[in-house]
Amino acid sequence: MWLPSMGWAQGKKPEIDLDAFILELFPNQKEENQIENYEDIYESLYQFYLNPLDLNKADRNDLQALFILSEQQINSFLTYRSQQGRLLSLYELQSVPDFEDNTIRKVLPFVTVDEKGLQQDNRSLWRRILEEKDNHYMILRYNQILETKKGYTRPDTSSTGELSQRYAGSPDQTYFRYRISHPKDFSIGLTIEKDPGEVYQWNPARRQYGMDFISFHAYFENVGRFKKIVVGDYQIGVGQNVLLTAGFTLGKGAEPIATIRRSHWGIRPYTSVLETGFMRGGAATYRLTKRLDLTGFYSLARRDANVLEQPLAIDTLNNESTGDLGDIPPELAQQVTENFIETIRATGLHRTPTEQSARNTLREQTWGAHLLYTNLKQTLQIGATWLAIGYEVPLRRVDRIYNRFEFNGKNSTNYGLHFSYNWQNFNFFGEFAQSESGGIGAVAGFVSSLAPTVDFAMLYRRYDKNFHSFYGSSFSENARNINETGWYWGIKIRPVKKVEFSAYYDWFSFPYLRFAADAPSEGYEYLARIAYKPTKKIQLFFQYREESKAFNQKNSNSAIDFLNDRLTNNYLFNIDYRTEKTFSFKTRFQLNTVRQGGLWSEGYLVFQDIGIDIGKWKVDTRFALFNDDLNRLDEDTYGGTLLYVYEKNVLWAPTLVRYSGQGTRWMLMCRYKLNRNIDFWVRFAQTYRLDAPQIGTGLEQINGNVISQLTTQLKINF
Repeated sequence: MWLPSMGWAQGKKPEIDLDAFILELFPNQKEENQIENYEDIYESLYQFYLNPLDLNKADRNDLQALFILSEQQINSFLTYRSQQGRLLSLYELQSVPDFEDNTIRKVLPFVTVDEKGLQQDNRSLWRRILEEKDNHYMILRYNQILETKKGYTRPDTSSTGELSQRYAGSPDQTYFRYRISHPKDFSIGLTIEKDPGEVYQWNPARRQYGMDFISFHAYFENVGRFKKIVVGDYQIGVGQNVLLTAGFTLGKGAEPIATIRRSHWGIRPYTSVLETGFMRGGAATYRLTKRLDLTGFYSLARRDANVLEQPLAIDTLNNESTGDLGDIPPELAQQVTENFIETIRATGLHRTPTEQSARNTLREQTWGAHLLYTNLKQTLQIGATWLAIGYEVPLRRVDRIYNRFEFNGKNSTNYGLHFSYNWQNFNFFGEFAQSESGGIGAVAGFVSSLAPTVDFAMLYRRYDKNFHSFYGSSFSENARNINETGWYWGIKIRPVKKVEFSAYYDWFSFPYLRFAADAPSEGYEYLARIAYKPTKKIQLFFQYREESKAFNQKNSNSAIDFLNDRLTNNYLFNIDYRTEKTFSFKTRFQLNTVRQGGLWSEGYLVFQDIGIDIGKWKVDTRFALFNDDLNRLDEDTYGGTLLYVYEKNVLWAPTLVRYSGQGTRWMLMCRYKLNRNIDFWVRFAQTYRLDAPQIGTGLEQINGNVISQLTTQLKINF
């Protein structure tokens, strides 16, 4: 990552390779169904870049959320500010103890000292909104796969004369965003999106108004005694996110310390295009006293679900229901039907008649309250949460043994307590919650600076098999906080100025069955990474990761599924080089191996990135060679290893690519800055498969071994 020298001028925002910064934080990708919300991650970190933290207003939670500063550095900064008063310039960071040059370079793009903040802004809220110039923009994006997928071809006719399903809409993806905001003051935004295969239509009866997804928010801070108010789409993050999560969360990755702890965000506006996981309604945080805040929230949102019917018999004499008409005399029986759902669809896709029939069919109500106490020194926070959720029709999951303890019914109520305490260079944190089922979810741990060059973290978590958290996303190995216990240890050491060593070890167990594992099991994961930065322009690192997790034995002929360990190894070598201004280079080699029950698969990926930055033009390119399925010992084993790599894309559209099969991939992206207010992007990416005559399956299938993607984007700053 390139960052400016300390000679930059006050008031001029330092440039940063945000993609490289985010890549340092991204968790390791292991399974296709555990891909994180990268757009939300990118959105949140880019907001820090667009709206830097005012160091004279930032609290401990704000500083922790940067993922840059250690506990010792945060304590040093807060102590310096309390003793010296408000900062007058960013140059003062050089006077803060424990803030060495490398830390200052990393943090500069995300912080500011607002000179205007030294004087009270007496303009009305309406005038501040109308006169906002720094954070007022509009984005238009178009994206399309150029080859024809099966879903866009003429339907086939089955032997019974029925037509097969096809996508109802066009293959393009269109996106519009408008936002005007100011840090610690207000945010008003509108986001609209249509996914590939969806239709443009105006149908108020089905709650569709043009494009398929529309999100709006109006958010305000510091309005009298109201610290935060939001109307529209929003999220709430409290404690360690066992019950409520706001924005992005990061798991195990190259950063082993800061990312295990969740920041207490409180209310945040929702700006992503993921069509699940957010609330729609209103929320507010009210300052009861100087130390006590109360947050209340209500949401009425529609979720995707296929509503089914089942017969239900009513005993009219006893006014009782039964599912069996044979148990009731015919003259006393009345047969009716009852609606229910088996699962809530989280894809947000409405392309086929089946997907369209599930669109916004389930009404979900969520309401609750959160009480937060913060002591005078901001070293202690204690919070209590009450959360209730209700569905319009009951959820009744398919009776499979692994999901027997999942939530079923219409209503649930959760309660939780959380704390965060800072003592010297230690931050202790935790959260305890219980769902109506009686299941418990708990997280406790600490992060610390044992020395100026050594950071350490430890975390314990427990989620019962019947713990139900509908909006939670605390630290876990599973994609959801259920059926898991575990211990995590992380360490980061800087033995000399240009070398950094980081590592973690995570042990986890699953007390009950889970999907593809028909018995209780346990496993482990560890990572070791050494980074060397000989100069400001060159950085290289080597990383090794190993994971062992039990799954059902592949290709077993036994009536009982036996478990054995699936061992995954990942080797990664990366080197970054940047010239003074114009060129940047990134070279990476990645090797993955997977073993289970005598079966073996191996895959590799090597790519070269070249960036060119000349005047108004910025060009990024990549060329990659890959093969995810080498040296298999059995043709019937699972298909290939998992090669996931982040790839640059237009602003607010980060791309996580899975390199599948054997082939090549190249990408070219150009950004042209027409003037200080208008930016234009065009991106073209193409994958060529050497091992298959077609790409994809089902309606996503392409008859050919080439897939090409075109993306264009326009951003206008007002």
